[in-house]
Amino acid sequence: AGALPKRSLLIGQFLYYSGVISWKTLIDAIVWQRGQRPLIGQLARDWRKLSEHEIQIILMRRRLGEKFGECAIRAGFLTRFEVMALLGAQSRRQRPIGEYFLRQNILGTREMEHMLRRQQSHNRRVATKSRF
Repeated sequence: AGALPKRSLLIGQFLYYSGVISWKTLIDAIVWQRGQRPLIGQLARDWRKLSEHEIQIILMRRRLGEKFGECAIRAGFLTRFEVMALLGAQSRRQRPIGEYFLRQNILGTREMEHMLRRQQSHNRRVATKSRF
């Protein structure tokens, strides 16, 4: 907690810096959110871009810290365009992080809406100042 950073913040960050949630709650929410979205390999299989066997090959060939999509491109299984399309689909299927705070009864609907308005106001304020 403390003063809000003078940069644009995601809602989870804004809640943390506003003192509404703890660091542990923020991390728990991020883990929950990531667990809600489908894996790129699963999406590629669903779209019939990769077989289960090809997914296993990509996973075995991944370098330390390399993302699945990067390895799939490097290994010639997917194009950069296909990976971008898969990432877009993954992003659209990801649940909003605010849903975690509502489901866990950390915030009520009205409080969440209020905090979203405050976050948007903060982000507009810092964006305006950074242009000058």
